[in-house]
Amino acid sequence: HDSVQRVFRGLLGNLFPGIPAVMVFYVVSGFCIHRTFRDGQGRPGWRFLARRYLRIGLPLLAALAIIHFFSPDNVAFDLFATSRAVVWSLVAEVIYYTIYPGLLAFRRRWGWTPLLAGAFLMAVLVILLKNPRASHPLVFGPWLTWLTGLPVWLVGCLLAEKCDESVSTVSTPAIWCWRMGMWMLAAASSVLVFHAHIGYPWTMLPFSVAIFFWLRAEIHFHWNRAAWIVTEWCGRWSYSIYAMHLVIPDFLRKAGIDPARSLPDWLAFLSLDLDRKSTRLNSSH
Repeated sequence: HDSVQRVFRGLLGNLFPGIPAVMVFYVVSGFCIHRTFRDGQGRPGWRFLARRYLRIGLPLLAALAIIHFFSPDNVAFDLFATSRAVVWSLVAEVIYYTIYPGLLAFRRRWGWTPLLAGAFLMAVLVILLKNPRASHPLVFGPWLTWLTGLPVWLVGCLLAEKCDESVSTVSTPAIWCWRMGMWMLAAASSVLVFHAHIGYPWTMLPFSVAIFFWLRAEIHFHWNRAAWIVTEWCGRWSYSIYAMHLVIPDFLRKAGIDPARSLPDWLAFLSLDLDRKSTRLNSSH
């Protein structure tokens, strides 16, 4: 019985890893930012930066205020140490917006090869020199974590230029193979963290390459297909949910929802608490 429980907990603990999802978020972010400027026309100026800062900053400040006043240990403003905020990834995102005009100028003058090669090299050097056994990106702190994710974000920028090339039809069985394959890769990266001590900072670099080809297949699959209304609606809430999901279990407890009381209560906690447990464990390494 205990062995079955351990296997069950192990499967659940590795099926929903948060860090690979953040890497997909980075690629999508780079794609969306660069899509407007991919044709070589226009330059992102202060209006671009102001829109980006407001778009990511105002919801984040609101989320931090809620977390600070309602979370039981009020740790929200310990930005990188807290297990109830996702600020480490959003700080990196703001940095990417800030340096994007310079990255764009570099890409237009020298091309993708030196830009991507330099970004991947810097990420590897940060990991090697600071903590090669780090299991979670946030352990590198606010001034270096963004460097480990920069090549992932730039992969999204590259996708913005390459997704229109050689557009081919992607069948429904093929796209579901891509989706299941990416899920298996994400789960495998979680297994490597907990059972082989190979941290996400290492595995997320090659994982970003897989994300590139998967999202390109998704784009081609939806080329002549309408998006699902439900997923479009969920997408509008995605950033708010991301900013709040680690603290929602605290709110559920205050509302009297007990995971040990019933199956619906347990499922509610399971869907929201797995990633927080993973974050807390990884950040302690």
